[in-house]
Amino acid sequence: MKNLSPSVTFGVPVYNGEKFVAEALESLLAQSYSDFEIVISDNASTDGTESICRGFVNRDERVRYVRQSVNRGSVSNFNCLVGMARGKFFKWAAADDLCRPNYLEAVVPLLESSPGVVWCHSQSGKVDQAGRVLGDDDAAAEYLSHSLSAGFPRPHHDSKQRYLRYKGVVLGSSWCADTYGLIRMSTLTKTKLMPACYGSEKVLMGELALWGVYLEAPETLFFQRVHASASGSMANKAQQEEYALARPKRKFSLTRFGLFWGHICAIRNVPMSFSDRTKCYGVIGQYLLQWRKWHKIILDDIQGRPLGQYMVEGRVALKR
Repeated sequence: MKNLSPSVTFGVPVYNGEKFVAEALESLLAQSYSDFEIVISDNASTDGTESICRGFVNRDERVRYVRQSVNRGSVSNFNCLVGMARGKFFKWAAADDLCRPNYLEAVVPLLESSPGVVWCHSQSGKVDQAGRVLGDDDAAAEYLSHSLSAGFPRPHHDSKQRYLRYKGVVLGSSWCADTYGLIRMSTLTKTKLMPACYGSEKVLMGELALWGVYLEAPETLFFQRVHASASGSMANKAQQEEYALARPKRKFSLTRFGLFWGHICAIRNVPMSFSDRTKCYGVIGQYLLQWRKWHKIILDDIQGRPLGQYMVEGRVALKR
């Protein structure tokens, strides 16, 4: 009998993912912690994705499949999965990434035992198109791990000071694989989710940091796949905006403003003292005052180069 209130919901956004989606779903179904459901939101794929996903629905009653009538863009496809979830905890799972079988077994207890923990993740690595784990000497494994021990510190991640946690996200150097961590659903539904612009996962991670602390399991149990059609390989801002919003890039891109306004709305959305709110706005001020970075950003805007590590502090972007 299907569990109508599973502990965990995997939300799988997918668009034309026939090449890797079966392997990604297999890695989720192989979890040793079995109290979960998988909800797939197909963003009107035109390849064989639907047939593959429906095959998994017929095979395992924990899998649900929803097909969108039109391509909604990646941000909308990610956000809509939250409304479909029935679990106490939620994890976005990209249609080309992989988890070790003990991923949930490692991270669920961190949330179960600590009510103040809002989300947690394992250390992360990368795999190639064939699923082979990339070593740190491989050029494609840039930002291989975001763990504290691997040289990518996440300052203040467990601080009792919310503005310091927020500062650690906004001014930190972690890559956005954090988006694929396990999130407490009761907190996630209080957030603004991801604003409608490319790179908006960083905004959500910042808001989650305002709601509570983050923890990390010490093992490498999550792997982001590196391949030519991944969103992180997009060549220019036009492709990024079309990917995120399912519309051609406008003459003047509002991506930078969308991210800035998203951060402001996140700060306004979280109940906190006047002092904390002022300090959070101060973090945004620090962010804007990084003159050398913004000089590079302005040049990128003029030349149409893609939004990269200067804004989202990492090369890993959302996969729809």
